[in-house]
Amino acid sequence: MENDGFPWHFRRGIVTAHLLAAVAAGHGIARGVCLSGTGITPAQFDDPEAEITAEQEIRIVRNLLAVVGPDVPLGIEVGLHYQLTVFGVWGLAMLSARDMRTCVQWGLKHVALTTAFCRITVEERGDEVRLVFDDRAIPPDVRRFLVERGMVAALMLQRELTGGPIPLRSVHLRSSRPSYAESIETLCGRTITFDAPANVVCVDGSYLDLPNPRANELTARLCEKHCRALLEQRAAPVSLAERVHERIVRWPGEVPALDTVAAELGMTERTLRRRLELEATSYRALVNSAREAMAIDLLESGLTVADVAARLGYADTSSFTQAFRRWKGAPPSSHR
Repeated sequence: MENDGFPWHFRRGIVTAHLLAAVAAGHGIARGVCLSGTGITPAQFDDPEAEITAEQEIRIVRNLLAVVGPDVPLGIEVGLHYQLTVFGVWGLAMLSARDMRTCVQWGLKHVALTTAFCRITVEERGDEVRLVFDDRAIPPDVRRFLVERGMVAALMLQRELTGGPIPLRSVHLRSSRPSYAESIETLCGRTITFDAPANVVCVDGSYLDLPNPRANELTARLCEKHCRALLEQRAAPVSLAERVHERIVRWPGEVPALDTVAAELGMTERTLRRRLELEATSYRALVNSAREAMAIDLLESGLTVADVAARLGYADTSSFTQAFRRWKGAPPSSHR
C-alpha cells in the first residue's frame, strides 16, 4: 500500500496555517511573523474555505524555525495538535472505515487532503507492519520539522481511531539525535534509533485487523465521493497571476525581474505579459499587490517602518511610505 508521492501542486486548507499559528502563539510569536512573506492576507486567514499552497506552508515553517531555533521540538508540538476533525471530510471517512486496514489504505489514497509532505508507504513483513516516511523530496532546512510533525500526527490520529495506544515495536529516524530526543521517546514509549537508513514506524501486524467500532459503510461511501471532488478541486491549476504572485513573495527584499519569472515559468517575457493581460492584470500590479500584502504582514509583526522598508527592498523609508500611502491612503505608521 502506498501513495504516489507528495503532490506539490495540490492546495491545502487554511487550517494547517491556523495550527502552526496556534503553536507559535504559545511561544510568543505573533501571527504577522508566522505569515510574513507568504502572501496570506488576514482575510484569507480568517476564511474557513481558503486554501494555501505547499510553498506557503513551508514559508510559515521557516518563519517559525528562524525564531525558536533548532533545540525546540516544534514539529512534535504541532503534531500533537492533530485530530481527525482537523481534516474535515477526510477525517470523517477515516472514522467510518470498517477496519484499520481499510482505514490505512483509504487514508493513503487520499493523503493529498492532509498536510503530509512525505511519500508514505506501508509494508507488511510477516507479523510486522512498517509505516515508511520518505522525506527525500523535502527541503533540508524544514525536513526534520515536517517528518517529526507527520509521524507524531499519524500516531495521534491512529490513537484516536483505536481509542488506545498503538502497538509500537520500534521507531527509526534518518535525522541525527536532537537535544529533545527524550521527549519523542517518551511520547512513543520506545527508544528511537537515530541516523537510521529510513524513517520507519513499526507496529504489530495484528493492528491492521482491528475492527473499527464506529464503522458506517454509507457514511464511508458518501465521504469518498466528497473527497474525490475535493481532490479534483485542489488539483485544479491555479491562475497564472497566482503563480507569479507566489514567485514574487519568495524574495521579499528583492523583486525578481520579469524575465527571471518568465524563465521559471517556461515562457518568454512577451508571452507572460500577454497572458497576464488576459487575466486583467500586469506584472507591475502583481508586484505592488505582493509588496502591499507583505508590508501589512511585517507591520503587524511589530517591525518598525524603517525595518519594513528595508525588508521589502526600498531604497529608503520615504519611498516605502509614499508607496504605502498609494495603497492604503494613509502612512504605514497609522496602520502599525
